[in-house]
Amino acid sequence: GTGAVWTNAVTEIAVGDGARLAHLRIQDDARTATHVGSTRVKAGRDARYHGFVLAQGADMARNEIRVALAGTGAECTLDGLYLGRGGQVLDNWTVVDHRVAQGTTRETYKGVLDQAARGNFQGRIRVWPEAVKSDARQLNRVILLSPLADAKSKPELEILADDVKCSHGATVGDLDAAAMFFLQARGLDPAAARRL
Repeated sequence: GTGAVWTNAVTEIAVGDGARLAHLRIQDDARTATHVGSTRVKAGRDARYHGFVLAQGADMARNEIRVALAGTGAECTLDGLYLGRGGQVLDNWTVVDHRVAQGTTRETYKGVLDQAARGNFQGRIRVWPEAVKSDARQLNRVILLSPLADAKSKPELEILADDVKCSHGATVGDLDAAAMFFLQARGLDPAAARRL
């Protein structure tokens, strides 16, 4: 519709011992909407949780995910894609708590922002003192398609245990000039190369 809309979506998930869950969330609200989504996950012993979020709708949207790896050997994969245009604001906020030993996290969020869109990523992985032998990786990559687009990225690690493997990183940049040249050298006009 064309009227103002407020969405406040809350999801609570408990992944039992040894269970596996793949969770797909698509946020494609009307451009007149404000969207706040919150997902809480608790993963038991040897549980596997894979969450994927596609955020491309609403004028302002916030996607918040909190995961507690509460059982030994629990695994969490968080993947996200945010596609902003116009004056959209797309905010992604994640927290993963490694509470016990031998937990694994793989987190990758990617964004593509055009016109005057703004995209934010703030992700935190906490490794508590009892969570030895944890393995956590976090990455945020953003492509800006316009000089007016804006991206903020804040990946964080809070490590309170020894004997862990943890890494995080972020990149923000524009389209690769070499890739654009490659596509245009093969017959695509600049607009088609940019879209591809």
